[in-house]
Amino acid sequence: MPKRYLAVGVFIVTGITLFALGIFLVGSRHEAFSHHLLLSTEFADLDGIAKRSKVWVAGTVGGLVMLCH
Repeated sequence: MPKRYLAVGVFIVTGITLFALGIFLVGSRHEAFSHHLLLSTEFADLDGIAKRSKVWVAGTVGGLVMLCH
């Protein structure tokens, strides 16, 4: 009987570990656990820039241009 309890215990611990790992992998994919930073600046002249244009940072989309007059 003790071998059966050991096998059930290992199965449960492995299942919980895989479940927790899956939660963290899915969370990082959807950026649920990542830090976000909002930056803003003002420029005198932005000719050629349209509202909601993509801002690229290090090869990835970092945000959108939000023009306020």
